[in-house]
Amino acid sequence: MAGHADTLLAYGLLIATVMSYLMAPRLFTVQRSDMTTRQTPLLFALAPLAALWRTLVLRPQYFYAMEP
Repeated sequence: MAGHADTLLAYGLLIATVMSYLMAPRLFTVQRSDMTTRQTPLLFALAPLAALWRTLVLRPQYFYAMEP
């Protein structure tokens, strides 16, 4: 059973990484005055880190804020 959990975790991480890269091309669609041309590829490369931040930090705060 533990082998299946490892496989499920690996697929989950793979899907999360792919999804973050599918959302990241929007960085290339708008020219921003506060961002240089060199920063855009760096932000694209860090997209999985941003997804991890949303999952581990922002999502729990969202659920905590919804409690009565």
